Amino acid sequence: MLSFLQQEQQLQLQIITATAVWLDIILRVVKGGREEIFISYSEIQEHADNLDTTEISTGE
Repeated sequence: MLSFLQQEQQLQLQIITATAVWLDIILRVVKGGREEIFISYSEIQEHADNLDTTEISTGE
């Protein structure tokens, strides 16, 4: 079972990852147009799948 601190760190990592993905989408749309959105959506799914297996390193 994860400690409260580890749970908080995992949540922060998920928020940072989600924010980075959305910023990437925005930049692609501004740069390249609509075709890029579909590529980014599949990348979001990859990131979401990877979040489930991501473990926080506590350095212990």
